[in-house]
Amino acid sequence: MELIILYINMVERISSSNLIAQQRYFNNSQNGTINNCVQVNQLPKTDTIELSVKQKIQNQVSNLSTLQKIGIASVALLGVVFAALIRNGNYISRSQKIFQNAFLKDFSREETINLLNKFKEISKIKDNKQYITELFNLGQKEYGLEKLNIKLKFEELPKGKIGCMNPLLELTVDKKAKRRNLINIIFHELKHAKQNEMMYSIDPGRFIRTILSRKSIQDSIKKTSLYQQLIKQDIPNGLSFEKYEQLVFRTILNKYFPKTFFEKLGYGQTNVKSINKQYVEKLFKANEQYNDSNWIKYYFNFLEKDARKAGEGISEINRYFPNHLK
Repeated sequence: MELIILYINMVERISSSNLIAQQRYFNNSQNGTINNCVQVNQLPKTDTIELSVKQKIQNQVSNLSTLQKIGIASVALLGVVFAALIRNGNYISRSQKIFQNAFLKDFSREETINLLNKFKEISKIKDNKQYITELFNLGQKEYGLEKLNIKLKFEELPKGKIGCMNPLLELTVDKKAKRRNLINIIFHELKHAKQNEMMYSIDPGRFIRTILSRKSIQDSIKKTSLYQQLIKQDIPNGLSFEKYEQLVFRTILNKYFPKTFFEKLGYGQTNVKSINKQYVEKLFKANEQYNDSNWIKYYFNFLEKDARKAGEGISEINRYFPNHLK
């Protein structure tokens, strides 16, 4: 019976609010201004219109039979439930699309809900390091990267950087990264690992050559003692310094990072038949045009856009969880 009274009170509030809103709309239209939306929570609590309307509603409700009151309350309750179902349904269908685009595989509605529930459970973890580790483990599983030997590291990164993933499968998260950015960081960087794995599986040689052409990789090679040793040697006749330096880069890369090295990291596990060749070709072209020394080119490079879409999409749906995902 108490529940029925609660529903009836709810009907009274909804009915009086609608009447007040209509009155406000009319008054404003008479003054030459029309508000497209009237928010009930912005109305004065002592409004005389509200008081008179409430009195009328209470009189009308008191004259109804118990059965009629139950019927009205039930209709109101169904309306609330229906609105919640629509909201949850849109949320789940949007999440489903984001998961499919990010993880490059199909998701049923049930699988989508199960994954959302996993995210919801992880969100309850208070300790940031454990929280990151659980997100990392979940991301590896969903991206299909469990066989890759990815190392998760926590370091204080330079200002402006909150996370990075290199081709040697080291995912570094800034120690001071804010919690609200962590999902984006993890799933953005793991997307890069997935991109690299797919490119290597299709064409290992092309992937390794592309890595060598990156300025950041070349700058790292220049710091090695082997580079300093080789670059000081006499340049063969007819060879420019630039071509000789490229030869040094290839020598060092082959010495330290041969094909077997990448395979030991776990690269090459993806079934080539399951890979979308057009998508991987876009990855290769973006990889070959990658310029991390030019912010604009870096930002709009397809590798970054693809990873950003995954990280930001998954982060977005984790900002709000419906009370009842099922």
